[in-house]
Amino acid sequence: MATASAFVRKGRLDVLATNGLGRALYSPAFEGTRTPPVNLARFAFLDARAADFYPDWDEAADTTVALLRAEADRDPHDRTVSDLVGGLATRSDEFGARWAAHNVRLHRTGHKTLAPPRRR
Repeated sequence: MATASAFVRKGRLDVLATNGLGRALYSPAFEGTRTPPVNLARFAFLDARAADFYPDWDEAADTTVALLRAEADRDPHDRTVSDLVGGLATRSDEFGARWAAHNVRLHRTGHKTLAPPRRR
């Protein structure tokens, strides 16, 4: 795919692969990441740039938590998911409050509004 952005992610929101346009679109999430994989939940809750990247950050945050809850419910013994959730809950009050709401969402298709960085 050369004319559309694309990425592949795991249920815990780790980005496994992107094409060039996908990496460009999500470049704020990739910038400053020391160890792969990029994780969109960590980006949303722990990176100040996420508030600019997601014009409706509250909706993006709610969706992120609901997707993680669905993944945690799919396999409650998955240590990688529980470690991610625990880390986010201890470092982000916003995440912790949303996690406590117990909202679950399966994500098959949808509309996402992003404000990608502009080229200089």
